[in-house]
Amino acid sequence: MISYDASGNINLGFDNQVTPTDGWESTRPDIHCYKDWIYLAWNDLRNGVNEIYFKKSNDMGNNFSAEIPISDNDGFPSERPRLWANQTGLSIVWHDLRENNFEVYYKMLEHNLITSKALVNNKRLSKKDIYDSMNPSVTCDDKTVYVAWEDAADGQKKEIFYSSSPDQGKTFTPTTILTGYAAFGFSESSEYPKIMTHNQNVHLAWARKYSNNYDIFYKGTIVKLIATTPAANSTTAAVNTDIIMEFSKMMNAATLQNAISVLGEQELVNGALSFLNYDAPTGTVSKVKFTPAKQLAANRTYTVRVAGTAKDKTGNSMVGNVMGGFDGIGANDFIWSFGTGSASRPKNLLRNIVNSPNPFNYITNPPGTYFNYSLDTEQAIGEVVIKIYSMSGRLIRTLDMSSNMKGLNQQYWDGLDESGNRLANGVYLYKIHAAVGSDEFVARGKLIVMSERNLN
Repeated sequence: MISYDASGNINLGFDNQVTPTDGWESTRPDIHCYKDWIYLAWNDLRNGVNEIYFKKSNDMGNNFSAEIPISDNDGFPSERPRLWANQTGLSIVWHDLRENNFEVYYKMLEHNLITSKALVNNKRLSKKDIYDSMNPSVTCDDKTVYVAWEDAADGQKKEIFYSSSPDQGKTFTPTTILTGYAAFGFSESSEYPKIMTHNQNVHLAWARKYSNNYDIFYKGTIVKLIATTPAANSTTAAVNTDIIMEFSKMMNAATLQNAISVLGEQELVNGALSFLNYDAPTGTVSKVKFTPAKQLAANRTYTVRVAGTAKDKTGNSMVGNVMGGFDGIGANDFIWSFGTGSASRPKNLLRNIVNSPNPFNYITNPPGTYFNYSLDTEQAIGEVVIKIYSMSGRLIRTLDMSSNMKGLNQQYWDGLDESGNRLANGVYLYKIHAAVGSDEFVARGKLIVMSERNLN
């Protein structure tokens, strides 16, 4: 907990030297905290070239582990470590000269004070070429690792490049360029990126050099879906549903027009996209509806894709949630799915269900009870069956209706089972089944039998 002195200044406690006094330079530290863990990494020149060392504490800095080498101590410089931790482990990125020019590398370590098992070890993220890739930055949420760095991949001035991993560092998306100023002339360069994630949004800041002056720039890939109909991952959507998506920002409507597609398990779903809150002066919209050209199939999974070509009004795209490079899916595409339930049915045409008398007995004339119901339909009426069950589910009697018509119908039951025996007093269940056209409708209810000895 943060404490303050009597003057209101923050109290950071005493200086605690974490590197040895060995006559060699230890520079460019980075620090990150996750729950009670504190992680420190730095450049260390003890072997004649910079290597990266690391310490950790699980008691908020009161005690640190022994030094742990992160880079390979192979005689080639490894520099500028950057750290970020999530529930899976600690992500570390740095640039390394092991392949004759600087490239960006990634490692993930488990949360453990004694051991430092590498969950992902020395994965090169930048493209191996003759140009330097340097000054990486890393951030994570609970599912995805994001890395940005500067790279002169085209042989001109530096630009900011980016890659992400949806599986905690095991695999990374193809490299994406996030800036493009060098294309406008040799006087511009983008350097020193810092990438952050918050609430599934990604933010980037960097220094842009122009005419020997640096200025700070920002962009945020902060477009996300805030609501969908049907709900994402639901499994009971109606087969006649429209697909509605609401974005967190106003989107460029023209880019959405061809960016949204719906795929069934084997087929592309044709349909029309409409804009629900279109702003004509700016050509933007945040809520769209996709109406399938025909009814969806029942008990089927459907996948909705918002391609990375969809942009908000300032040119930002959504944060992609899938790997790129297969079946035309791009690194910045966003995908969600839903499932349909059974085929939609018309409303129940069995109406006005009345069982009377209820309770009934065997001393009235006639004994038993009447089932009254109406059929609200113009379609052909097929078989109507009434089934009576005990509370345990045993079928007691089936009544086949001899004639049925639109409107009110009535069926008498003498209260006897299939063998002609009276029922014991108690509660019973009934179900009315009616076939109308190609559909079957069901109504349910309870009835009570009360014998003579219970009437007084």
